[in-house]
Amino acid sequence: MIDRIARQISFFAPAAVMSAWAAVMLHTIATGHINRLLSPMFRNYVLIAAILLWVLSALYVLLYQPTAET
Repeated sequence: MIDRIARQISFFAPAAVMSAWAAVMLHTIATGHINRLLSPMFRNYVLIAAILLWVLSALYVLLYQPTAET
């Protein structure tokens, strides 16, 4: 039972980390703190990176099929 829980946690951990970083970046943009932290030239790239991280984490959960050995 504990081994199964550990495998579930290790499966969802990469997606959780990517989603957390995306949420932090989107929160920084939504609250306007990005204006104090970054040059205007890089603000659009943060938005693109946040959306891309969110999409990649969803694709990881939906498409990744671990082998029976892992």
